[in-house]
Amino acid sequence: MILGITGTIASGKGRAASYLKEKGFIHHSLSSEIRQIAKERSIEINRNNLIELGNLLRLESLAESILASRVLTNINIDLKNNPKANFVIDGFRDPDEINTVRHHEFEPNKQFILIAIDAFPKIRFQRLKKRNRNGDPKTYEEFIALDKSEKNNGGGQELNKCFKMADYLIRNNKDINTFNSYLNKILEEIN
Repeated sequence: MILGITGTIASGKGRAASYLKEKGFIHHSLSSEIRQIAKERSIEINRNNLIELGNLLRLESLAESILASRVLTNINIDLKNNPKANFVIDGFRDPDEINTVRHHEFEPNKQFILIAIDAFPKIRFQRLKKRNRNGDPKTYEEFIALDKSEKNNGGGQELNKCFKMADYLIRNNKDINTFNSYLNKILEEIN
C-alpha cells in the first residue's frame, strides 16, 4: 500500500510519516524532492524560494508533477528490492501531485490512499513555534495569512482541493497518543 499525506502547516504530517516509518513503511517526501532540486539549481533553501521553485516546476511540466514523478522513480527502485514494501509519501500540496501518484501503475499493484491532516489554527501555531524552523511565520497574523494562502492556491499550493481528494481526514487537535490511534484505525480499516 502507498499512503499519501496532505495537510495544513504544522498539522502533524511529519509526525504521521515518522509513526508510519516505525510501522515499517518506507518514507518518501515531496518536500525533500523540492529541496534536492533547489540544491541542484543552487537555490537557497527557504520557504519563499521553495514556493517559487514549486511554481516554476509546475510550469515546466504541465502533464504531471515533477516532484511526484521523482518520488515514483524512487518507489519503483524500492519495489524492485522489496515488492511487498509499503510506502508513505508526505507533503502533497497540489492536486497534480496526487493525480500523478494515484494514476501510476505499480508493479506489483499497490493501493494508494490519501490522508488529510488538520488541526485548529491556534494549536498548529503553537506547534510551529515549538519546532522553530527557519522561515516559519513569527506572529499569529503571519501564520494565518500563510495558512489561508496555502489552502487557496497560494504559491501554487491548493490544500483545499487536496483535502477534497482525501480518502481519510484526521483532526489532530489532541495528544500524540490520540493521533497515533487515528492512524492505527485507518491502517486497520485499509487492511
